[in-house]
Amino acid sequence: MADGDISKALLATTRARLGDRDPIGGIWSDAEIYAFLNEGFAEMALCLPDGALPQLTKVQSAALVGAQSNYDLPSDFLRARLVKYKDIVARHWPALHKEALRADALIVPSETNPFWYLENNDLYFEVSSVTQAGAEKYELWYIKRPVAISTTVDPELHASSFDIVETYAHSRCMEPQKAFDMAKLMRAHFDEENYLVALRHQQPEAFEGIAYDPDPEAMRPGR
Repeated sequence: MADGDISKALLATTRARLGDRDPIGGIWSDAEIYAFLNEGFAEMALCLPDGALPQLTKVQSAALVGAQSNYDLPSDFLRARLVKYKDIVARHWPALHKEALRADALIVPSETNPFWYLENNDLYFEVSSVTQAGAEKYELWYIKRPVAISTTVDPELHASSFDIVETYAHSRCMEPQKAFDMAKLMRAHFDEENYLVALRHQQPEAFEGIAYDPDPEAMRPGR
C-alpha cells in the first residue's frame, strides 16, 4: 500500500457518511475534509490519556551544555510525560512558581535533586548550575502532535481511531450547512467515543500499570 492510500480511504469513507458521493467533491472539497480529519486527530491527541497514544510517544535525548539551563522543545512537541537529567528522573515544577522554588530553603535544586519546567517554548532545568563532563544528556519523554494527513501522508494513530475521527469530520462538515443539530449530535458521539477509549487507559502516572477495563456504567444504553 502506497503512502497516502489510508488517508484517501478515510476521505472516501467520510464522503460516504456525508452522502457526498461525488469523488471530486460535489459539496465538500478534499482540502476541507482533510482539514476536519486533521482537527479530529489533533483533538484526540489533546483529550486522550498518554497510554492511548503509543504512536505519538517520543523521546528526545540531547547533550547538556555547561551553565545552560534552557533547551529548545521539539518542533512536534504537544505535552511532556517525563524528564530525566543525567539519568535522574527530574521533578516537574510549575513555571509560575519558579521563584518560590529558588527561594525555598527546604527544597534545594541540585544535580542530584533536579527540577524542570516549561516556559517560552523551552525546557528549563533548576539544578543550581548545569555541568557537563563529557557526553552527559537529558531526556524529554513527550507526546507529539499528530502528523497532518494528506494524499501522500497516512495517519499515525491506530485504525481504531478512524471511525472516531470521521465522526468529528462529519460534525464539522454540518456546520457550514447550518445543520447545527446534526453537528451537535455528531460532536456528542465523538466526545463519548473518546471518553470510552480514555476509560481503558486512565492511569495515575505515566507508564503506570496495565490499562483498566471500561466502567460498565459508562456504557449503559441511553446515556
